Amino acid sequence: MINCRRLLRNKLYRPKKKLSWPYHVTRVRDDSPSSCGVFFFYHIPSTGGKSVHDWFSLLHLSSPEKVHHFVHWCGKDRTHEKCSKDHVKKMDNFLSLLKNETWIFAENHIRNYGMSDGIEHVRRWKSNVESRGCRFLITTIFRDPLNHYLSLHQKLDPENIIGQLDFFMTNYKPLSDEIDGKERAKQAIDILTKHFDFVFYENHDLLTETILNVTGLPSQNLGHTNKNRGRKSYSKEGLSDILKHLNSRGDIDFINAVKYNYDPSRSYIFTNNVQEKQGQIRKERPSVK
Repeated sequence: MINCRRLLRNKLYRPKKKLSWPYHVTRVRDDSPSSCGVFFFYHIPSTGGKSVHDWFSLLHLSSPEKVHHFVHWCGKDRTHEKCSKDHVKKMDNFLSLLKNETWIFAENHIRNYGMSDGIEHVRRWKSNVESRGCRFLITTIFRDPLNHYLSLHQKLDPENIIGQLDFFMTNYKPLSDEIDGKERAKQAIDILTKHFDFVFYENHDLLTETILNVTGLPSQNLGHTNKNRGRKSYSKEGLSDILKHLNSRGDIDFINAVKYNYDPSRSYIFTNNVQEKQGQIRKERPSVK
């Protein structure tokens, strides 16, 4: 089994050279085993969250007495605020199931609170759980910003496409175009650093290994579910416009910081230059012409 604590300490939180914001993070996460607690998964759409959801369900089915699974889906007919309030109320009630030697896997999905509005509830849940001698651990996963955008474009209304930074901060709540992308990226990194215990970048294997290390649950394979089976082609000009849009909203800065601090490989840093980026788009992603 991977020694996640050593990996996180040596490779992710002690960069070889100290850089100015937004890249330098020094907090070390603790993946030591615990007997009870809550793993709260904040799902960014099109980052493999459906696979994680199915994996949580598998863990519950394999150990129903020890593992509880909380998820709150919300239909399009309900407002963002109504859905978010329902999610918080049901989560409050679900936490009563937590006892010694039990784990809860809880999920935050589209149309629930984003972290800018929801962090106060997360703090309250954390205080509640820790007062009972258990742990409350928050996790999420991110991916390449352009591939994420192109994947999402085939699922949501093209007139209302938003990036990972937007989903992280406000979820599906309508946004103003008059925003300071760099400032929002700073706020998001601050939230990740202060409140998130485990953050992953395109590494579902490390996510599952970390959770199994902490909970001591028997291993279950994480399948890969991709709802989007279509393919689209994009012109060079179209890709350039998308990258400029992501850059203006702070996504490029934000994902660069995530990649630098949470990805062991750190093989490249994103740019808003479409010709440089074209070589980084994976073959299984939407094609470029």
